[in-house]
Amino acid sequence: MSKKLYGVVPPMITPFGEDGELNEDAIRAVVNFEVEHVHGLFICGTYGGGPLMDTDEKKRVIDIVTEEVNGRVEIVVNVAATTTKTAVELAKHGERAGANRVASTPPFYYVHPMDDVMRYFGGLIDAVSLPVYAYNNPGAVGYGLSIDDVGALQERGLFGIKDSSFDIMWHDSVRRAMPDTFDLVMGTEAMFLPASVLGTQAFIPGLGNAYPDILRRLFDQAMEKDLTAAYETHKLVQDLRSMMKICGPTLVGVTEMAWLRGINAGYPRAPFARAGQDKVKKLQDALVAAGVL
Repeated sequence: MSKKLYGVVPPMITPFGEDGELNEDAIRAVVNFEVEHVHGLFICGTYGGGPLMDTDEKKRVIDIVTEEVNGRVEIVVNVAATTTKTAVELAKHGERAGANRVASTPPFYYVHPMDDVMRYFGGLIDAVSLPVYAYNNPGAVGYGLSIDDVGALQERGLFGIKDSSFDIMWHDSVRRAMPDTFDLVMGTEAMFLPASVLGTQAFIPGLGNAYPDILRRLFDQAMEKDLTAAYETHKLVQDLRSMMKICGPTLVGVTEMAWLRGINAGYPRAPFARAGQDKVKKLQDALVAAGVL
């Protein structure tokens, strides 16, 4: 039986060049910045521009990241796709490349009935020997998973859930309904502290692309049950989350934060774009005022 995911596992951004192509040097720079502080990397997800890349590009990102990580931390590959065929192809590639786990939203764009969702995840579970996670993100996918759905998927062999529902009651309901072996991972830094009190021991924080050190502090304090200190760090994290929005979409904001910390974070892929100088200056001033730059 595989162990549960543990610790800080940022959904790593995928840097592109100004020409829109993958920026391999920047990808490696981001990997080496983050692995100094975190327990794993979640790649090709929402922050990683997964929906913006074709299958071959995702395979290349998997290859670059697994090579650069070289076993230093765990790698979770998001293989979400509109077809089971593509998701399975990416999952198999991830396993061959040396990834440790596979995750996927339910198939998106169409609002699928549960029979379709079961076939989709069943295909992934049967295709690889890695633990498979469902990524519950109803805001992005267009529909979510019910507690009963999670139970049916767990019986089919699903190893765990990445919960990006932003619903702590749903999170708690899953924990209480599932066996202790089921791995429930929080999908945002915003709710990790309350989730940790409920027993969650891993989270996937977008802010970790720019401030993995602060997210690691939050995690360590929560695991040590130093809730007074953890709450102070939680408040800082919430402030930083608000600052990410200064530049518009949070993917753009966290990219600009990383640049301000001296990291070659490349460009987000169009239709996203780097923020204008006025917004970057406003972000910089806010980070300085918060004492984190």
